[in-house]
Amino acid sequence: MDSSKLVEGCPFLSISSVKRDLLRYIKNNGDISGITSIGYGEDAKVCNYWFDSEFNNETDRPILMVSLNGSEPQKIRISEQLLSFGTRHYLVCNCGRRACKLFMPNGKTLFKCRQCYHLNYELCMINRNSIHGRLFYETNRKIKLVNKQTQISRMLYKGQFTHRYNRFLKLCKQAGFNNVVENAKELIEAINNQNL
Repeated sequence: MDSSKLVEGCPFLSISSVKRDLLRYIKNNGDISGITSIGYGEDAKVCNYWFDSEFNNETDRPILMVSLNGSEPQKIRISEQLLSFGTRHYLVCNCGRRACKLFMPNGKTLFKCRQCYHLNYELCMINRNSIHGRLFYETNRKIKLVNKQTQISRMLYKGQFTHRYNRFLKLCKQAGFNNVVENAKELIEAINNQNL
């Protein structure tokens, strides 16, 4: 598989990495800028960003200006969607698609959505009906679960598993990690017996 065509192998810019500054900009409408890291290890790049405004009739829409390693800045529009509990923000690709993440594969100079760069997820490239494909799929899923477990900072709250950890246990059970689920049940039983 060509890793340059996979989502997992591409550096990306996400709305969550700039959201705090975006909300400050919308509230204060002042000069707000920041720095974020894109990519990992040797491929890590420093990304400078700041906000500007685009005046359309009556609307004042924020624009994200991104400069990678001091290069020419790229203009990325930001779209809003009103929800019943607030507002959700999206990055708008040059093609017009709204996305939470815009990608920049190696050798490219612009952030675009995964459809523009024809990026696929790793698991979509596997034939799960073949014996080797099934083994590769299950192994890949288990590796992702182990990585997800390292990201869970808190597994207990007030003597109960957190929602995130319960979700992790459900995924472990589906993937066949029965020993993790059984150990978690034993832990919760020990905590409950100690509280009696």
